[in-house]
Amino acid sequence: MSQLQAEKAAMARVGGGKIIHISNDTYLGQSVYDIHVLFHHIVYDVKIVQMTGQVIEIKRASEQPGIVSSTPLTKSSSSGAVSAASSGISMSQAERLALKAVGGGVVVHISPDHFHNALVFDIHVKNFNQMWDVKINPFTGRVIEKRLATENTVGETHSGSSRSQDQTPQTSKSQDTIESESKSVPSVPSASGTISYGIKLRTVPSAYQSYVTEALHQENGTLKWVKFIHKDNGDIQVNIKIRRHPGGNIKVKDVFNSSGQLIRQTVEH
Repeated sequence: MSQLQAEKAAMARVGGGKIIHISNDTYLGQSVYDIHVLFHHIVYDVKIVQMTGQVIEIKRASEQPGIVSSTPLTKSSSSGAVSAASSGISMSQAERLALKAVGGGVVVHISPDHFHNALVFDIHVKNFNQMWDVKINPFTGRVIEKRLATENTVGETHSGSSRSQDQTPQTSKSQDTIESESKSVPSVPSASGTISYGIKLRTVPSAYQSYVTEALHQENGTLKWVKFIHKDNGDIQVNIKIRRHPGGNIKVKDVFNSSGQLIRQTVEH
């Protein structure tokens, strides 16, 4: 059975809907298509035997989208590319946004996923010797989270759609340009130094000015306040409260390790 036939069979058994994920898998000793179908705001997990076309399991997926957009992710079988509906972004656009978010590198994995009950593109980017996990809203293109992933090598096996380092085109930037754009915060100032912890500041310490400026540019807003939190493990969390234009507030959380390296960024609406 072809992938296109499997997709049609899965939607027929569920009763309609849209394909938001398909991958090759093994189930009960057989090679199957693992297909997720979004139908009436519910995600169904359908497993179809590749050789015979037999549907051997249908169940509600463990991750549900909750309230989803009227334009959910779709799978285009003819092109083999996962894309959003017309009001969203394509997989290629999501890859470019992920590369920009971490300063360059190579996309080694991308697939539709769920994060905090919302549909996202889950993208892994290898930049030098670091692997970043980036989650992007497929409808707005907003970077919801970026953090150092647990995988440290390109050779990790992933489920779902993936791309190897050799298959993914390099960015147009030279390696020297990428390296110069990689930011590294100086040694984290101590609590007795220029940073006051646990209080809202209107003036940003110079060591963190570039990160705050980038967050303001990314969210198209102005700074309300910034607050530094010293974690028990030595990490520094920087909460950046932003007044967006037009209207609304948003918070960006940057987390730095004890060496001053940015290890995670989360955006809260």
